Amino acid sequence: MRIVLLFAFLLTIVNSTIGQVRFSDEILNNPNKYGSIIEKSFNIKETSTFKIDSTTNKIFLKNGLRSSMYINPDAWLSIAENLEVISINIVFSKYPIRKNGYFMYHKLLFNRLKNLFLIDPYLNDSTIEWNITLHTNCLNDKQVDSLFHGVIIEYKLNNLGLDSATNILATIPSSNSALEMLEFMESFNELPIEILLDIQNRDPIGKTEILIDYFEKLLKDTTTQEVTPEFLKKYELLINKFIKTYGNSNDSIVYKVFDRNKQWKNALIVADWTGSMYQYGAQALLWHTLNFENSGLEYFTLFNDGDLNSDKSKKIGETGGIYFEKADNIDKVIQLYQLVMLKGYGGDIPENDIEAIIKGIEKYPMHSEIILIADNNACVRDIEFLEYID
Repeated sequence: MRIVLLFAFLLTIVNSTIGQVRFSDEILNNPNKYGSIIEKSFNIKETSTFKIDSTTNKIFLKNGLRSSMYINPDAWLSIAENLEVISINIVFSKYPIRKNGYFMYHKLLFNRLKNLFLIDPYLNDSTIEWNITLHTNCLNDKQVDSLFHGVIIEYKLNNLGLDSATNILATIPSSNSALEMLEFMESFNELPIEILLDIQNRDPIGKTEILIDYFEKLLKDTTTQEVTPEFLKKYELLINKFIKTYGNSNDSIVYKVFDRNKQWKNALIVADWTGSMYQYGAQALLWHTLNFENSGLEYFTLFNDGDLNSDKSKKIGETGGIYFEKADNIDKVIQLYQLVMLKGYGGDIPENDIEAIIKGIEKYPMHSEIILIADNNACVRDIEFLEYID
């Protein structure tokens, strides 16, 4: 058995995904290379009348004019557990302004980000809105040093007082991306009229419950469709629509890798199915569909790092959120894609890659090769179990 590790390198710096890293180590450790790109990725505003508003749900972490160290990290850590971060605003001065104008000091900005993530790694999240506010009333060092320099974390409560089933589902509509996902599923699928009527006027939680039940019933049906040229063309169009919706249609890195390795036979695909990775697993299915007669892809295993379980409840080796389907059932793989999306987004950054590989091997022991499609921006939660892959 051979394992191929196919890391999907995300080609865009900023990606509106759920629970994925916003700033990779590669970026944070190279301010000279990525500084101007990252600067442009922020929402930047200037003000001459900045005031600290302590009446809203905000935490102020202070550093200083030329400092990247935060003097009050406990202000955030003492309350962070049950909160959802909405936005992070990095506040500093547009100073000094030299003869040729103001240039942002990227090394200091990147060190402020790195030290912030040392306080709480979960703040390095692409679903958070990232802003920069620049003081413009800057006269001299002494006056500028008296201004607030630091980070403002805006948050909201996570509604953790709900019963467990509702509590899990309540996290689903917490971002615009999740609401857009539900709207896409309604338009993407030829849903039966009774399902359309049932989800009409429901809130996101209610819609999610109904759609999960719908896709689970479809996947339990063992009836298979005949694979005809018309069938393949239909699903080629659907998969392309899926990729365009959840990714960048100009980024075909995974498709190209499969096209270069047509020798892969009887392969088990193990794919990270969280946020920014949707398009990469779908590229594998697109290649399989367009090369159906000669494709060596036989099985799919998708993992989302524990469905919607809380980060604290995740046990290494037993995280869950792992799903299976045979590659030839292209229609069912598309249904599985959407079910796994509805089931959860993984939450924290590390993923359960090794657990998914082991479960995939148990489900499909007759495979010859394993191809792992993983996120290079996410650590492997259960790397210690690598020795159990024979």
